[in-house]
Amino acid sequence: MIRGGNWGMPESMLRCDSNGYDLRVRLHKEMNLNMIRNWIGMTAHEEFYDACDKYGILIWDDFWLANPVDGPHPADNILFLKCAKDKILSLRNHASIALWCGRNEGYPPAYLDSAMRRLIEDYDPTRHYIHSSANKPVTGLGPYEIKDPKWYFKNRGYTFHSEQGIVAVPSYESMLDMMPHEYLWPINDMWGKHDWTQPRVKIYEENLRFSYGDPKDIKDFCRKAQMINMEGPKALIECWQSNRGPGVLIWMTHPAWPSLICQTYDYYFEPTAAFFAVKNASEPVHILWRSDNELIQVANNTLNPINLTAFINVFDINGNIIYHDSITINVKANQLLNLQTLPIEKFNTDIQFIHLTLKNNENTIVSENFYWRSNHYSDYKALNNLKKAQTSVKARCAITGEKAIFTINCINLSKMIALMLRVKLLDNETQQRILPAIFSDNYFSLIPNQSKEIQIEVPKNLLKNKKPTLILEGWNIDDQKILINQNDIMYEQ
Repeated sequence: MIRGGNWGMPESMLRCDSNGYDLRVRLHKEMNLNMIRNWIGMTAHEEFYDACDKYGILIWDDFWLANPVDGPHPADNILFLKCAKDKILSLRNHASIALWCGRNEGYPPAYLDSAMRRLIEDYDPTRHYIHSSANKPVTGLGPYEIKDPKWYFKNRGYTFHSEQGIVAVPSYESMLDMMPHEYLWPINDMWGKHDWTQPRVKIYEENLRFSYGDPKDIKDFCRKAQMINMEGPKALIECWQSNRGPGVLIWMTHPAWPSLICQTYDYYFEPTAAFFAVKNASEPVHILWRSDNELIQVANNTLNPINLTAFINVFDINGNIIYHDSITINVKANQLLNLQTLPIEKFNTDIQFIHLTLKNNENTIVSENFYWRSNHYSDYKALNNLKKAQTSVKARCAITGEKAIFTINCINLSKMIALMLRVKLLDNETQQRILPAIFSDNYFSLIPNQSKEIQIEVPKNLLKNKKPTLILEGWNIDDQKILINQNDIMYEQ
């Protein structure tokens, strides 16, 4: 299954070098994505293609024809085709290129279409050429807002869809970096300068208020936004896992500048909850819940059969287990397996938490998933009264070569669900985030007595003259702080 993202400009000030491309493409690899669309051919640097070759990311490569509504036909067809030939010849040896596309959301003029097709037949005959990004054999054109999870399962997941949009508000800390403090709240025109425009953001805000209640301030808005960021993008990918369509490209996965929409990580390279939603949903072997029909399914996208045990646990809002089952299964290569339909008629609590796990014969977790469910359509306001959970966190750091790897172990010591836990890595002196960082997981939830280990990788040079500190925060826990002392750092050869 193809799962990937659209890129526009790599960086708004054209400052992206080889290290910048390597980081951006690696973040896509970390999300379990396998394709990037070079939208309208806006990225032309060799370093981008080198990074995609390195990380095994396929490229859908557009030529330079925008949607006919957005831009005219070329003024000079001969010059355009000379450039197209140069592009094909200079890039065709990159293993990452999967296909060439003639035009975004429209058809090239007939002369150019046939000429580009001939160029590819002559100079790159092993690659596909399609004339439009939004017409057969593919589909496109959004929609561009985050939808209710049920909508995705009912309406998407059957075709190769080139643009399926998301809105992903970043963290409170990124909002502070993005605009002056006096413009943070309430929502105002300054937000519009960072893409908070068009109907998609109004829909996002309305859904946030309906599902989680009116935000008290900017911090509460960003906190509740991550709940939306987790729910929608996860279902966006999972509907393709479930409906077995050939693939989907998110609009967009990468921001070119400080933005409030169309991203999975933000301009400062901090992943939003959408990043981890996509990473989880894109697993090659994945357990999921269809919110539209309550079906639990397992998708195996590998070429090998696998023996697994599925564990299904449902909790009420007080952390009491109200349903449990375990099933031993054999999932064939490239198979979707239906396990069972949740008996929701037995759930007499308005809010439920669904925890799904797949383990192999060595008792190793292969896939883990977590959802919140309401008996009333998308109404999760009861979560605002969720009782506090008690957590314990320990951390250590290992320096290996040019990398520093922080290992954090979190334990839920209480009988409550610990919801949407987030680990931050800061400098204790300045309280500024240490970024970019590669998180193995974040915005995760723990059932009672569950423990989880995550890792954060940063370049060693980012720790120079800093006192690294870890903060664990969450929906219903008190913040916990761990200062990493020199005694906590191991140096490995």
